[in-house]
Amino acid sequence: MPGTLAGAPGTLAGAPGILAGAPGIQSAAPPYFPERTTLKILFIYPDMVSPDPSWSGYYYEGIATLSAAAKAAGHDCELLHVHHDLPEEDIVSWIRVNQAETGKTLIAFSATTNQYPYVRRWAPALKQHFDFPTLVGGMHPTLSAEDAIATPGIDMICKGDGEVPLALLATALDEGRTPKDVPGIWWRDSTGEVQKGPPAPLANLNEQPRPDWEIYHHFSRLMVIREQVGILMGSRGCPYDCAYCCNIALIETSKDQGKFVRFKDVPRFIDEILEYQACHPQIQGFFFEDDIFGVSKRWLKEFAPLYKERVGKPFGCNMRPNLVDDWMVDTLAAAGCVRVHMAIEAGNEEIRNAILNRRLSNEKLVESFLKFKRKGIQVMSYNIVGSPHETPAAVLDTIKLNAEIDPDFIQHSIFYPYEGTPLYDLVTKEGLWAKDRVVTDYFRDTALEQASITRDQVLMFQEHFKSLVKHYKRLERLPGGARRLAERATDRFLVWSGAPRLMSIVKRRAEKRDRRDRRDQAAAAMEVAC
Repeated sequence: MPGTLAGAPGTLAGAPGILAGAPGIQSAAPPYFPERTTLKILFIYPDMVSPDPSWSGYYYEGIATLSAAAKAAGHDCELLHVHHDLPEEDIVSWIRVNQAETGKTLIAFSATTNQYPYVRRWAPALKQHFDFPTLVGGMHPTLSAEDAIATPGIDMICKGDGEVPLALLATALDEGRTPKDVPGIWWRDSTGEVQKGPPAPLANLNEQPRPDWEIYHHFSRLMVIREQVGILMGSRGCPYDCAYCCNIALIETSKDQGKFVRFKDVPRFIDEILEYQACHPQIQGFFFEDDIFGVSKRWLKEFAPLYKERVGKPFGCNMRPNLVDDWMVDTLAAAGCVRVHMAIEAGNEEIRNAILNRRLSNEKLVESFLKFKRKGIQVMSYNIVGSPHETPAAVLDTIKLNAEIDPDFIQHSIFYPYEGTPLYDLVTKEGLWAKDRVVTDYFRDTALEQASITRDQVLMFQEHFKSLVKHYKRLERLPGGARRLAERATDRFLVWSGAPRLMSIVKRRAEKRDRRDRRDQAAAAMEVAC
Protein backbone atom coordinates (compact mmCIF):
# COMPACT_ATOMS: atom_id res chain seq x y z
CA MET A 1 0.00 0.00 0.00
CA PRO A 2 1.44 3.41 -0.88
CA GLY A 3 2.80 5.54 1.91
CA THR A 4 3.37 2.79 4.45
CA LEU A 5 6.93 2.31 3.27
CA ALA A 6 5.33 -0.43 1.25
CA GLY A 7 5.76 -1.43 -2.31
CA ALA A 8 8.77 -0.39 -4.28
CA PRO A 9 11.11 -1.35 -7.07
CA GLY A 10 14.71 -0.35 -8.18
CA THR A 11 17.47 -2.43 -9.68
CA LEU A 12 20.02 -4.91 -8.44
CA ALA A 13 23.18 -5.44 -10.42
CA GLY A 14 24.16 -8.44 -8.31
CA ALA A 15 27.84 -7.63 -7.84
CA PRO A 16 29.81 -10.65 -6.64
CA GLY A 17 31.04 -10.68 -3.07
CA ILE A 18 31.92 -12.79 -0.04
CA LEU A 19 29.95 -12.82 3.19
CA ALA A 20 32.01 -14.20 6.06
CA GLY A 21 29.13 -15.31 8.27
CA ALA A 22 26.40 -13.05 9.58
CA PRO A 23 25.08 -13.95 13.03
CA GLY A 24 21.75 -12.48 14.10
CA ILE A 25 22.79 -9.17 15.63
CA GLN A 26 20.53 -6.66 17.37
CA SER A 27 22.46 -3.50 18.10
CA ALA A 28 21.64 -1.89 21.44
CA ALA A 29 21.43 1.57 19.89
CA PRO A 30 21.51 2.77 16.28
CA PRO A 31 24.70 4.53 15.12
CA TYR A 32 23.22 8.04 14.88
CA PHE A 33 25.37 10.54 13.05
CA PRO A 34 27.33 12.86 15.39
CA GLU A 35 27.53 15.82 13.04
CA ARG A 36 25.48 17.23 10.19
CA THR A 37 26.10 15.37 6.95
CA THR A 38 24.26 14.76 3.72
CA LEU A 39 22.09 11.72 4.38
CA LYS A 40 21.20 9.32 1.60
CA ILE A 41 18.26 6.92 1.86
CA LEU A 42 18.73 3.50 0.31
CA PHE A 43 15.39 1.75 -0.11
CA ILE A 44 15.60 -2.05 -0.31
CA TYR A 45 12.48 -3.79 -1.51
CA PRO A 46 12.16 -7.59 -1.80
CA ASP A 47 9.74 -8.39 -4.61
CA MET A 48 10.08 -12.15 -5.14
CA VAL A 49 6.49 -12.93 -6.02
CA SER A 50 7.19 -15.09 -9.06
CA PRO A 51 9.79 -17.77 -9.87
CA ASP A 52 9.46 -16.95 -13.57
CA PRO A 53 12.87 -15.83 -14.91
CA SER A 54 11.09 -13.11 -16.91
CA TRP A 55 9.68 -11.54 -13.73
CA SER A 56 11.21 -8.06 -13.54
CA GLY A 57 9.32 -6.68 -10.57
CA TYR A 58 6.23 -4.55 -10.31
CA TYR A 59 5.66 -0.83 -9.88
CA TYR A 60 4.29 -0.01 -6.42
CA GLU A 61 3.56 3.63 -5.80
CA GLY A 62 4.61 3.49 -2.13
CA ILE A 63 8.34 3.90 -2.62
CA ALA A 64 7.78 6.52 -5.32
CA THR A 65 5.74 8.68 -2.92
CA LEU A 66 8.20 8.14 -0.05
CA SER A 67 11.17 9.04 -2.23
CA ALA A 68 9.37 12.16 -3.43
CA ALA A 69 8.70 13.27 0.17
CA ALA A 70 12.30 12.59 1.24
CA LYS A 71 13.76 14.40 -1.79
CA ALA A 72 11.51 17.38 -1.07
CA ALA A 73 13.15 17.49 2.38
CA GLY A 74 16.60 17.60 0.74
CA HIS A 75 17.66 13.94 0.88
CA ASP A 76 19.01 11.86 -1.98
CA CYS A 77 17.35 8.47 -2.51
CA GLU A 78 18.33 5.22 -4.19
CA LEU A 79 16.30 2.08 -4.77
CA LEU A 80 17.51 -1.51 -4.64
CA HIS A 81 14.77 -3.67 -6.14
CA VAL A 82 15.39 -7.38 -5.54
CA HIS A 83 13.00 -9.35 -7.70
CA HIS A 84 14.80 -12.72 -7.64
CA ASP A 85 16.12 -14.48 -4.54
CA LEU A 86 19.75 -13.61 -3.92
CA PRO A 87 22.24 -14.60 -1.21
CA GLU A 88 23.18 -12.04 1.42
CA GLU A 89 26.68 -11.65 -0.01
CA ASP A 90 25.30 -10.26 -3.27
CA ILE A 91 23.27 -7.63 -1.41
CA VAL A 92 26.33 -6.70 0.68
CA SER A 93 28.55 -6.47 -2.41
CA TRP A 94 26.09 -4.29 -4.30
CA ILE A 95 25.90 -1.83 -1.40
CA ARG A 96 29.68 -1.86 -0.94
CA VAL A 97 30.20 -1.00 -4.61
CA ASN A 98 27.33 1.42 -5.13
CA GLN A 99 27.41 3.23 -1.77
CA ALA A 100 31.21 3.56 -1.60
CA GLU A 101 31.10 7.34 -2.05
CA THR A 102 28.19 7.85 0.33
CA GLY A 103 29.44 8.45 3.83
CA LYS A 104 26.06 8.44 5.55
CA THR A 105 23.26 6.15 4.47
CA LEU A 106 19.94 5.15 5.99
CA ILE A 107 18.98 1.67 4.86
CA ALA A 108 15.19 1.59 4.57
CA PHE A 109 13.64 -1.82 3.97
CA SER A 110 10.05 -2.01 2.79
CA ALA A 111 8.24 -5.34 3.13
CA THR A 112 4.94 -7.10 3.22
CA THR A 113 4.44 -9.96 5.67
CA ASN A 114 5.06 -12.60 3.00
CA GLN A 115 8.32 -10.94 1.91
CA TYR A 116 9.52 -10.21 5.45
CA PRO A 117 11.62 -13.41 5.75
CA TYR A 118 14.05 -11.80 3.32
CA VAL A 119 14.45 -8.81 5.64
CA ARG A 120 15.19 -11.25 8.47
CA ARG A 121 17.96 -12.74 6.33
CA TRP A 122 19.48 -9.55 4.99
CA ALA A 123 19.33 -7.13 7.92
CA PRO A 124 21.84 -8.94 10.21
CA ALA A 125 24.30 -9.33 7.31
CA LEU A 126 24.11 -5.63 6.42
CA LYS A 127 24.44 -4.63 10.06
CA GLN A 128 27.61 -6.71 10.37
CA HIS A 129 29.22 -5.18 7.28
CA PHE A 130 28.03 -1.55 7.43
CA ASP A 131 27.73 1.04 10.16
CA PHE A 132 24.45 2.32 8.73
CA PRO A 133 21.20 2.71 10.71
CA THR A 134 18.43 0.43 9.49
CA LEU A 135 14.72 1.12 9.20
CA VAL A 136 11.89 -1.11 8.04
CA GLY A 137 8.44 0.02 7.01
CA GLY A 138 5.59 -1.33 4.98
CA MET A 139 2.66 -3.55 5.74
CA HIS A 140 4.48 -5.95 8.04
CA PRO A 141 5.81 -3.35 10.51
CA THR A 142 2.46 -1.57 10.38
CA LEU A 143 0.52 -4.75 11.18
CA SER A 144 3.14 -6.55 13.32
CA ALA A 145 5.16 -3.78 14.92
CA GLU A 146 6.42 -5.79 17.93
CA ASP A 147 7.72 -8.54 15.67
CA ALA A 148 9.42 -6.06 13.33
CA ILE A 149 11.23 -4.04 16.02
CA ALA A 150 12.57 -7.31 17.48
CA THR A 151 14.16 -8.32 14.16
CA PRO A 152 17.96 -8.73 14.48
CA GLY A 153 19.74 -6.00 12.54
CA ILE A 154 16.77 -3.60 12.54
CA ASP A 155 17.16 -0.36 14.52
CA MET A 156 13.88 1.40 13.76
CA ILE A 157 10.48 0.72 12.27
CA CYS A 158 7.86 2.93 10.62
CA LYS A 159 4.28 2.16 11.58
CA GLY A 160 1.63 3.69 9.34
CA ASP A 161 1.83 6.17 6.46
CA GLY A 162 5.50 6.89 5.86
CA GLU A 163 5.76 10.18 3.94
CA VAL A 164 5.86 12.51 6.97
CA PRO A 165 7.81 10.17 9.33
CA LEU A 166 10.52 9.34 6.79
CA ALA A 167 11.27 12.96 5.91
CA LEU A 168 11.38 13.97 9.60
CA LEU A 169 13.49 10.95 10.55
CA ALA A 170 16.03 11.54 7.78
CA THR A 171 16.39 15.19 8.80
CA ALA A 172 16.83 14.23 12.47
CA LEU A 173 19.54 11.68 11.68
CA ASP A 174 21.21 14.10 9.30
CA GLU A 175 21.44 16.63 12.14
CA GLY A 176 22.74 14.08 14.65
CA ARG A 177 19.50 13.84 16.62
CA THR A 178 17.64 10.74 17.75
CA PRO A 179 14.14 9.97 16.37
CA LYS A 180 12.54 11.17 19.60
CA ASP A 181 9.01 12.37 18.95
CA VAL A 182 9.15 11.55 15.22
CA PRO A 183 5.60 10.29 14.53
CA GLY A 184 5.23 6.69 13.44
CA ILE A 185 8.82 5.73 14.36
CA TRP A 186 9.71 3.08 16.93
CA TRP A 187 13.41 2.97 17.87
CA ARG A 188 15.87 1.71 20.46
CA ASP A 189 17.52 4.20 22.80
CA SER A 190 21.06 3.94 24.24
CA THR A 191 19.87 1.37 26.80
CA GLY A 192 18.26 -0.83 24.18
CA GLU A 193 14.73 0.07 25.28
CA VAL A 194 12.13 0.50 22.57
CA GLN A 195 10.81 4.03 22.31
CA LYS A 196 7.52 4.56 20.48
CA GLY A 197 6.81 7.80 18.67
CA PRO A 198 3.28 9.21 18.45
CA PRO A 199 1.01 7.82 15.71
CA ALA A 200 1.95 8.71 12.15
CA PRO A 201 -0.38 11.24 10.53
CA LEU A 202 -2.33 10.17 7.49
CA ALA A 203 -0.65 11.70 4.46
CA ASN A 204 -2.55 14.53 2.79
CA LEU A 205 -2.45 13.43 -0.83
CA ASN A 206 -2.87 16.97 -2.12
CA GLU A 207 0.12 18.28 -0.18
CA GLN A 208 2.54 15.59 -1.35
CA PRO A 209 4.79 16.02 -4.38
CA ARG A 210 3.95 13.82 -7.32
CA PRO A 211 5.41 10.26 -7.10
CA ASP A 212 9.13 9.94 -7.88
CA TRP A 213 8.87 7.62 -10.87
CA GLU A 214 12.56 8.21 -11.61
CA ILE A 215 13.51 6.21 -8.49
CA TYR A 216 12.87 3.13 -10.66
CA HIS A 217 16.03 2.85 -12.75
CA HIS A 218 14.50 0.05 -14.87
CA PHE A 219 11.06 1.64 -15.00
CA SER A 220 10.29 0.72 -18.60
CA ARG A 221 11.04 -2.97 -17.92
CA LEU A 222 8.69 -3.35 -14.95
CA MET A 223 5.77 -5.74 -15.27
CA VAL A 224 2.64 -4.19 -16.85
CA ILE A 225 4.54 -0.95 -17.57
CA ARG A 226 6.63 -2.80 -20.16
CA GLU A 227 3.29 -3.48 -21.83
CA GLN A 228 2.89 0.31 -22.14
CA VAL A 229 0.35 0.61 -19.32
CA GLY A 230 0.91 3.35 -16.75
CA ILE A 231 0.02 2.76 -13.08
CA LEU A 232 -1.31 5.59 -10.90
CA MET A 233 -3.53 6.10 -7.85
CA GLY A 234 -6.11 8.83 -7.29
CA SER A 235 -7.04 7.79 -3.75
CA ARG A 236 -5.83 5.86 -0.75
CA GLY A 237 -7.75 3.66 1.66
CA CYS A 238 -10.79 1.39 1.63
CA PRO A 239 -13.91 1.81 3.82
CA TYR A 240 -14.80 -1.90 3.99
CA ASP A 241 -13.99 -4.44 6.70
CA CYS A 242 -13.42 -7.77 4.95
CA ALA A 243 -12.20 -10.20 7.60
CA TYR A 244 -9.09 -11.32 5.70
CA CYS A 245 -7.87 -7.87 4.69
CA CYS A 246 -5.28 -5.75 6.51
CA ASN A 247 -7.55 -2.75 5.91
CA ILE A 248 -9.18 -3.35 9.32
CA ALA A 249 -5.82 -3.06 11.08
CA LEU A 250 -4.84 0.00 9.03
CA ILE A 251 -8.03 1.79 10.04
CA GLU A 252 -7.31 0.97 13.69
CA THR A 253 -3.70 2.14 13.39
CA SER A 254 -4.76 5.48 11.94
CA LYS A 255 -7.61 6.11 14.37
CA ASP A 256 -7.97 9.82 15.27
CA GLN A 257 -5.43 10.78 12.59
CA GLY A 258 -7.90 12.06 10.04
CA LYS A 259 -10.07 10.66 7.28
CA PHE A 260 -8.79 7.22 6.29
CA VAL A 261 -10.19 7.18 2.73
CA ARG A 262 -8.57 10.13 0.96
CA PHE A 263 -8.65 11.48 -2.60
CA LYS A 264 -6.41 13.62 -4.73
CA ASP A 265 -8.31 16.63 -6.00
CA VAL A 266 -9.46 15.79 -9.51
CA PRO A 267 -7.63 18.65 -11.31
CA ARG A 268 -4.43 17.75 -9.44
CA PHE A 269 -4.76 14.08 -10.36
CA ILE A 270 -5.41 14.92 -14.00
CA ASP A 271 -2.25 17.07 -14.02
CA GLU A 272 -0.33 14.13 -12.53
CA ILE A 273 -1.61 11.81 -15.24
CA LEU A 274 -0.60 14.30 -17.94
CA GLU A 275 2.87 14.70 -16.41
CA TYR A 276 3.25 10.93 -16.29
CA GLN A 277 2.24 10.80 -19.93
CA ALA A 278 4.78 13.48 -20.84
CA CYS A 279 7.56 11.62 -18.99
CA HIS A 280 6.60 8.29 -20.58
CA PRO A 281 5.12 9.07 -24.01
CA GLN A 282 5.10 5.38 -25.00
CA ILE A 283 2.25 4.74 -22.55
CA GLN A 284 -0.91 3.63 -24.38
CA GLY A 285 -3.28 3.50 -21.40
CA PHE A 286 -3.51 3.46 -17.61
CA PHE A 287 -4.50 1.22 -14.73
CA PHE A 288 -5.66 3.03 -11.60
CA GLU A 289 -4.67 0.92 -8.61
CA ASP A 290 -6.89 2.59 -6.03
CA ASP A 291 -8.32 -0.04 -3.68
CA ILE A 292 -11.77 0.80 -5.08
CA PHE A 293 -11.74 3.36 -7.87
CA GLY A 294 -15.43 4.25 -7.73
CA VAL A 295 -15.84 4.34 -3.97
CA SER A 296 -16.81 8.05 -4.16
CA LYS A 297 -19.41 8.66 -6.84
CA ARG A 298 -19.07 12.42 -6.36
CA TRP A 299 -15.31 12.24 -7.10
CA LEU A 300 -15.88 9.92 -10.06
CA LYS A 301 -18.59 12.20 -11.46
CA GLU A 302 -16.04 15.05 -11.56
CA PHE A 303 -13.16 12.87 -12.77
CA ALA A 304 -14.80 11.05 -15.69
CA PRO A 305 -15.56 13.94 -18.08
CA LEU A 306 -12.31 15.76 -17.28
CA TYR A 307 -10.26 12.62 -17.92
CA LYS A 308 -12.08 12.03 -21.20
CA GLU A 309 -11.43 15.62 -22.29
CA ARG A 310 -7.80 16.07 -21.21
CA VAL A 311 -6.35 12.55 -21.32
CA GLY A 312 -8.61 10.38 -23.43
CA LYS A 313 -6.67 7.13 -23.13
CA PRO A 314 -8.21 3.75 -22.23
CA PHE A 315 -7.91 2.70 -18.59
CA GLY A 316 -8.69 -0.05 -16.11
CA CYS A 317 -9.48 0.02 -12.40
CA ASN A 318 -10.50 -1.96 -9.32
CA MET A 319 -14.17 -2.04 -8.35
CA ARG A 320 -16.34 -3.60 -5.62
CA PRO A 321 -19.45 -5.45 -6.88
CA ASN A 322 -21.89 -3.84 -4.45
CA LEU A 323 -21.10 -0.41 -5.95
CA VAL A 324 -21.96 -1.46 -9.49
CA ASP A 325 -25.12 -0.01 -11.00
CA ASP A 326 -26.07 1.28 -14.45
CA TRP A 327 -24.80 4.79 -13.67
CA MET A 328 -21.40 3.46 -12.56
CA VAL A 329 -20.99 1.28 -15.65
CA ASP A 330 -22.11 4.04 -18.05
CA THR A 331 -19.87 6.65 -16.39
CA LEU A 332 -16.76 4.46 -16.51
CA ALA A 333 -17.44 3.38 -20.09
CA ALA A 334 -17.94 6.98 -21.26
CA ALA A 335 -14.64 7.99 -19.64
CA GLY A 336 -12.74 5.26 -21.52
CA CYS A 337 -12.71 2.34 -19.08
CA VAL A 338 -11.91 -0.92 -20.88
CA ARG A 339 -11.15 -3.26 -17.97
CA VAL A 340 -12.43 -3.73 -14.41
CA HIS A 341 -11.08 -6.00 -11.66
CA MET A 342 -13.52 -7.25 -9.00
CA ALA A 343 -13.30 -9.83 -6.23
CA ILE A 344 -15.40 -12.97 -6.00
CA GLU A 345 -13.02 -14.45 -3.38
CA ALA A 346 -15.35 -17.37 -2.60
CA GLY A 347 -18.22 -18.84 -4.58
CA ASN A 348 -19.74 -20.40 -1.46
CA GLU A 349 -21.92 -17.81 0.27
CA GLU A 350 -21.26 -19.21 3.75
CA ILE A 351 -17.49 -18.86 3.29
CA ARG A 352 -17.76 -15.51 1.50
CA ASN A 353 -20.09 -13.83 3.98
CA ALA A 354 -19.80 -15.62 7.34
CA ILE A 355 -16.02 -16.19 7.17
CA LEU A 356 -14.65 -13.51 4.82
CA ASN A 357 -17.31 -10.89 5.73
CA ARG A 358 -17.89 -9.77 2.16
CA ARG A 359 -21.67 -9.26 2.51
CA LEU A 360 -22.39 -10.06 -1.14
CA SER A 361 -24.86 -12.50 -2.68
CA ASN A 362 -24.12 -14.71 -5.67
CA GLU A 363 -26.85 -12.88 -7.58
CA LYS A 364 -25.21 -9.49 -7.00
CA LEU A 365 -21.82 -10.83 -8.06
CA VAL A 366 -23.14 -12.28 -11.30
CA GLU A 367 -25.19 -9.17 -12.04
CA SER A 368 -22.21 -6.81 -11.46
CA PHE A 369 -19.82 -8.76 -13.68
CA LEU A 370 -22.38 -9.12 -16.44
CA LYS A 371 -23.21 -5.39 -16.44
CA PHE A 372 -19.62 -4.61 -17.41
CA LYS A 373 -19.41 -7.47 -19.92
CA ARG A 374 -22.58 -6.35 -21.68
CA LYS A 375 -21.03 -2.88 -22.00
CA GLY A 376 -17.97 -4.37 -23.70
CA ILE A 377 -15.69 -3.83 -20.69
CA GLN A 378 -13.31 -6.70 -19.87
CA VAL A 379 -13.50 -8.11 -16.35
CA MET A 380 -11.06 -9.93 -14.10
CA SER A 381 -12.05 -11.89 -11.01
CA TYR A 382 -10.03 -12.18 -7.80
CA ASN A 383 -10.38 -15.51 -5.95
CA ILE A 384 -9.07 -17.09 -2.75
CA VAL A 385 -8.45 -20.82 -2.21
CA GLY A 386 -8.09 -22.48 1.20
CA SER A 387 -9.84 -20.03 3.52
CA PRO A 388 -10.52 -21.15 7.10
CA HIS A 389 -13.20 -23.88 7.23
CA GLU A 390 -13.36 -24.09 3.44
CA THR A 391 -13.95 -27.56 2.01
CA PRO A 392 -13.13 -28.97 -1.43
CA ALA A 393 -16.82 -28.68 -2.30
CA ALA A 394 -16.77 -25.00 -1.33
CA VAL A 395 -13.75 -24.41 -3.58
CA LEU A 396 -15.73 -26.00 -6.40
CA ASP A 397 -18.45 -23.42 -5.77
CA THR A 398 -15.85 -20.71 -6.50
CA ILE A 399 -14.73 -22.47 -9.67
CA LYS A 400 -18.32 -22.96 -10.86
CA LEU A 401 -19.25 -19.34 -10.16
CA ASN A 402 -16.30 -18.25 -12.31
CA ALA A 403 -17.52 -20.61 -15.02
CA GLU A 404 -20.95 -19.00 -14.84
CA ILE A 405 -19.58 -15.44 -14.96
CA ASP A 406 -16.88 -16.34 -17.52
CA PRO A 407 -14.47 -13.46 -16.73
CA ASP A 408 -11.90 -12.47 -19.33
CA PHE A 409 -9.11 -12.88 -16.76
CA ILE A 410 -8.86 -14.80 -13.49
CA GLN A 411 -6.51 -14.32 -10.56
CA HIS A 412 -6.48 -16.91 -7.78
CA SER A 413 -4.31 -16.96 -4.70
CA ILE A 414 -4.09 -18.97 -1.48
CA PHE A 415 -5.49 -17.58 1.76
CA TYR A 416 -2.95 -16.11 4.20
CA PRO A 417 -3.88 -14.76 7.67
CA TYR A 418 -2.44 -11.29 8.39
CA GLU A 419 -1.95 -10.01 11.91
CA GLY A 420 -4.55 -7.48 12.98
CA THR A 421 -7.36 -9.15 11.02
CA PRO A 422 -10.26 -11.18 12.44
CA LEU A 423 -9.18 -14.25 10.48
CA TYR A 424 -5.65 -14.05 11.93
CA ASP A 425 -7.28 -14.24 15.36
CA LEU A 426 -9.50 -17.14 14.25
CA VAL A 427 -6.58 -19.10 12.79
CA THR A 428 -4.51 -18.54 15.94
CA LYS A 429 -7.38 -19.38 18.30
CA GLU A 430 -8.25 -22.61 16.47
CA GLY A 431 -4.61 -23.69 16.04
CA LEU A 432 -4.78 -23.78 12.22
CA TRP A 433 -1.22 -22.56 11.63
CA ALA A 434 1.00 -25.11 9.88
CA LYS A 435 4.08 -25.84 11.97
CA ASP A 436 7.54 -24.99 10.60
CA ARG A 437 6.20 -23.67 7.29
CA VAL A 438 7.21 -20.20 6.12
CA VAL A 439 5.08 -18.96 3.23
CA THR A 440 6.66 -16.17 1.19
CA ASP A 441 4.42 -16.64 -1.85
CA TYR A 442 0.65 -16.94 -1.42
CA PHE A 443 0.34 -18.20 -4.97
CA ARG A 444 2.33 -21.36 -4.20
CA ASP A 445 1.59 -22.60 -0.68
CA THR A 446 -0.79 -22.44 2.26
CA ALA A 447 0.12 -21.42 5.81
CA LEU A 448 -2.72 -23.50 7.27
CA GLU A 449 -3.28 -27.11 8.30
CA GLN A 450 -6.99 -27.75 8.72
CA ALA A 451 -9.29 -30.73 8.80
CA SER A 452 -11.75 -29.35 6.26
CA ILE A 453 -9.28 -29.37 3.35
CA THR A 454 -5.76 -30.80 3.05
CA ARG A 455 -2.69 -28.95 1.89
CA ASP A 456 -2.51 -31.19 -1.18
CA GLN A 457 -6.10 -30.33 -2.09
CA VAL A 458 -5.46 -26.59 -1.73
CA LEU A 459 -2.40 -26.83 -3.97
CA MET A 460 -4.29 -28.96 -6.50
CA PHE A 461 -7.10 -26.41 -6.80
CA GLN A 462 -4.62 -23.54 -6.97
CA GLU A 463 -2.60 -25.21 -9.74
CA HIS A 464 -5.58 -26.25 -11.85
CA PHE A 465 -8.02 -23.43 -11.04
CA LYS A 466 -8.24 -21.90 -14.53
CA SER A 467 -8.38 -25.25 -16.34
CA LEU A 468 -11.19 -26.41 -14.03
CA VAL A 469 -13.14 -23.22 -14.74
CA LYS A 470 -12.82 -24.01 -18.45
CA HIS A 471 -13.89 -27.62 -17.83
CA TYR A 472 -17.09 -26.62 -16.02
CA LYS A 473 -17.75 -23.99 -18.67
CA ARG A 474 -17.55 -26.71 -21.35
CA LEU A 475 -20.01 -28.85 -19.39
CA GLU A 476 -22.59 -26.07 -19.79
CA ARG A 477 -22.80 -26.94 -23.49
CA LEU A 478 -23.98 -30.49 -22.79
CA PRO A 479 -27.69 -31.42 -22.78
CA GLY A 480 -29.33 -31.14 -19.34
CA GLY A 481 -29.11 -34.78 -18.23
CA ALA A 482 -25.63 -35.36 -19.60
CA ARG A 483 -24.43 -32.10 -18.05
CA ARG A 484 -25.71 -33.02 -14.59
CA LEU A 485 -24.18 -36.50 -14.83
CA ALA A 486 -20.79 -35.18 -15.96
CA GLU A 487 -20.80 -32.45 -13.32
CA ARG A 488 -21.61 -34.89 -10.51
CA ALA A 489 -18.84 -37.23 -11.68
CA THR A 490 -16.33 -34.34 -11.80
CA ASP A 491 -17.43 -33.11 -8.38
CA ARG A 492 -17.04 -36.56 -6.80
CA PHE A 493 -13.56 -36.95 -8.23
CA LEU A 494 -12.31 -33.51 -7.21
CA VAL A 495 -13.52 -33.75 -3.59
CA TRP A 496 -11.93 -37.23 -3.27
CA SER A 497 -8.84 -37.17 -1.05
CA GLY A 498 -6.85 -39.12 -3.66
CA ALA A 499 -7.50 -36.58 -6.44
CA PRO A 500 -4.33 -34.49 -5.85
CA ARG A 501 -2.07 -37.54 -6.19
CA LEU A 502 -3.82 -38.79 -9.32
CA MET A 503 -3.83 -35.32 -10.89
CA SER A 504 -0.10 -35.08 -10.20
CA ILE A 505 0.54 -38.44 -11.91
CA VAL A 506 -1.52 -37.41 -14.93
CA LYS A 507 0.35 -34.10 -15.13
CA ARG A 508 3.77 -35.78 -15.00
CA ARG A 509 2.79 -38.23 -17.73
CA ALA A 510 1.44 -35.41 -19.90
CA GLU A 511 4.67 -33.44 -19.43
CA LYS A 512 6.72 -36.53 -20.29
CA ARG A 513 4.61 -37.06 -23.42
CA ASP A 514 5.04 -33.41 -24.42
CA ARG A 515 8.82 -33.65 -24.04
CA ARG A 516 8.87 -36.81 -26.17
CA ASP A 517 6.73 -35.15 -28.83
CA ARG A 518 9.05 -32.14 -28.93
CA ARG A 519 12.08 -34.44 -29.34
CA ASP A 520 10.34 -36.32 -32.14
CA GLN A 521 9.43 -33.06 -33.88
CA ALA A 522 13.02 -31.82 -33.57
CA ALA A 523 14.37 -35.10 -34.97
CA ALA A 524 11.91 -34.96 -37.89
CA ALA A 525 12.93 -31.38 -38.62
CA MET A 526 16.58 -32.43 -38.60
CA GLU A 527 15.89 -35.23 -41.09
CA VAL A 528 14.11 -32.80 -43.41
CA ALA A 529 17.02 -30.36 -43.14
CA CYS A 530 19.51 -33.09 -43.99
